[in-house]
Parts: sequence; C-alpha cells; structure tokens
Amino acid sequence: RSLVAVMSGVNSIPPSDTRVFQDYLLPSLSLLPHDSEEAVRVEYALGVTHLAAAAHRHLSLLQLSSNEESAAAADRAAAARAAGQAAVGPAAQPVRYDAELALVRTLVEKVVLELVTGARSSADIKRALLSHAVPLAVFFGRRDLNDLLLPLLITCLNAGEWQLRSAFFTAISNIGAYTGRESLDVFLLPCLEQALQDSEMSVVADAVRCITAVTAHLRKRSVLQAAAKVA
Repeated sequence: RSLVAVMSGVNSIPPSDTRVFQDYLLPSLSLLPHDSEEAVRVEYALGVTHLAAAAHRHLSLLQLSSNEESAAAADRAAAARAAGQAAVGPAAQPVRYDAELALVRTLVEKVVLELVTGARSSADIKRALLSHAVPLAVFFGRRDLNDLLLPLLITCLNAGEWQLRSAFFTAISNIGAYTGRESLDVFLLPCLEQALQDSEMSVVADAVRCITAVTAHLRKRSVLQAAAKVA
C-alpha cells in the first residue's frame, strides 16, 4: 500500500529510470499473488491497477518530454546550419513508448491472470480487481481489454458466490463504453441474458441495471431482444 501511494504521488521520473516499472517494481512484486496471507493478495489486487496507471502516466510524460527535446534539438540544429555553425550535441534518444507500454501491459496481464485463476485466488481478490475495472480498461486499451481482460473477468460468473456475480455486472456497467459495440453484442450480452435467469434476484437486478447502463452502446435489435427476456 505504501509503495502504491509513493509511486502514484511521484510527479516525474528521469529518463534514466524509464524502465523502473518494467525492470524493477513489477518483477519484484511477482510473488505477491502467491503470498500465504489473503489480505496481502487482496491488497495487491487493489494496488496493481494504481501501479499500472502510474507506469502509463510516466511513460506518457517521458514520451512528451522526449518529443519536446527532439523538437528543440531540431530547432537548434536548423539555427546552427543557418548560421553556418556545426550542430550542437547529439540528439536525445527517443522513448520507445509503444514497446515499453506493451511490456508493462504484459507484466500487468500476468499479475491479473494469476490473481484471477491462480491456486490462491479467491472471491475477495476478484472483487478487488472488479472494483477497479475502469482504470484497468483505460490502461489495457480496447484491444487488450477485449482480448485479454474480459475473458478473465467473465470467469467470475462461474463463482458460487452471488455477490461476485453481482460485482461482475456492476463492473461491466462501468466499462461498457470502453469495450465497443461489437464486443458488447457478441461477447457480453449473452452473459447478461443468462444472468436474467440467475437464481439470486440481486444478480438479476444488477444484470438489468447493467443492460440499462450500456444501452447506448448496444444495437437497437440487441436491446429489444434483451428487453423481451426481462419481460
């Protein structure tokens, strides 16, 4: 928890520490999903999203700074050429933003996979992840959200605890805008329709609220079909 608070509060990281999350922080925490104390595993499930967001933010800032430095170096070089002088100093090395972000996403994906499907996973751990579904969706982006994160989160529907199934639909109602219409229609709507027949009325109610929340992102035909099943 202290590490998350510290890294979330850091405003800038020098270019020399560009890979601090990829090479040090996330690998050093790789054993936490296997910790013997569930409280530790739950706390990590709550914290890994904040670490991912901090890594994303710092990479974006480093890329912006690198672009500004490159532009300034190009201006200096152009001015030197115009004055008939030699260029001053080497150009700054650009930040490999896409590659570094892809690496961070891969590391976070491994953490989420272990927390959701690992031998020490639990309903409380999954609820902790679901409670941060929106920042996870933003971090992964639409493609990885649909290809990687959603298939993992959908396993929560197999839980015996109705509270976890309800938490899943609450999370989906918040991230529907990030998944895209195609994913909602093909992938998530069947889950919602199945939930309308759940034995626990609280799950049914959360599924209906979820459908209402994502209606704007669904095709009209799909909405009408779901409404007919509710009726």
